[in-house]
Amino acid sequence: MKRIVLCRIKKIAVCAAVFLCAAFFLSAEMQSLERRTVKVAYFDLGNYYQKQPDGSVSSFDTSYLSVVSDYAPLSFEFVDCGTWDNALKMLEAHEID
Repeated sequence: MKRIVLCRIKKIAVCAAVFLCAAFFLSAEMQSLERRTVKVAYFDLGNYYQKQPDGSVSSFDTSYLSVVSDYAPLSFEFVDCGTWDNALKMLEAHEID
């Protein structure tokens, strides 16, 4: 009986050690990825985008992308394009992503 219990404990310990090693290496790999800045266009949509006194922009989109940047090696820069047509021109000129 003791032998069976010891065997199970060893199996659990080995599985836990493998899991912890894998988690450690994956965490180190994710931290070593270089952050990339993505330029996001915004334009006049009434009150959808709220320009803050410090020059930043807030909306549902900015909140969502802020959460994305917590999990992915990305940072987002919001570029005021003025109008939809201007945003398309800037996209074609590779001024925004």
